[in-house]
Amino acid sequence: MNYFIDSNVILGYIFTLDNIHYYADNFFSTDNYYFCSNHVDEEVSKVFHNKNSQYQLFLLKLSSYFNQFNDTDLINELDVHDKINSITPIGRLKVNEMHDVLDKIWNELNFDENHDSFEVKLKFHSFQNDFLSSNNLRKHKILNELIIVPNHKIKDKIILDLIKKEGLGKYLHDEDENILFDANEFCRNNMKLNLQFVSADQDFLKVIEILKDYLCIKEYVNLMELNT
Repeated sequence: MNYFIDSNVILGYIFTLDNIHYYADNFFSTDNYYFCSNHVDEEVSKVFHNKNSQYQLFLLKLSSYFNQFNDTDLINELDVHDKINSITPIGRLKVNEMHDVLDKIWNELNFDENHDSFEVKLKFHSFQNDFLSSNNLRKHKILNELIIVPNHKIKDKIILDLIKKEGLGKYLHDEDENILFDANEFCRNNMKLNLQFVSADQDFLKVIEILKDYLCIKEYVNLMELNT
């Protein structure tokens, strides 16, 4: 199968703490051809640095909280969740996502509901130190496996007019419009590939659904709905 990949799918693969990581990891484990445009590549690089900073700041806040405990204390996971409720959103990292991140870390480090403070601090510190290098390794790995194709040359005026007429701009965030035209032009020039567009952004997929009669993108799917 041949896929044209949205940037959020790649980022979901890179960041193991993302809610869609499980789906992205399964998706990229299959033997297929994965295409993306230079716009996608550039957005991944831009968002990658922002997400790294947001996650690192959140991990720092957790570390500061853990360090308040004596080594002989027990740290209760529910108390950590209560602490998270007092944290304001960090960029695009919302409080509900912070709770999900804590659950992932707690499970990954094999902590009990009430866990020895010394071990929590020790293992969490190691996790925190490895976090950035792990993300960089995954980013390097996946970008080397993707087939990066040129950006679109022309934006179809009919499609642009429809986006404006239907008020679809509210669903197209950041580089979405450019990525839409990248995928559409690449599909038009490579019809034999039978490309399927994959995204984890339901709003983006909604736009494609509305415009499908005017696009060369005939197959598109939500990452979480793929059977891999």
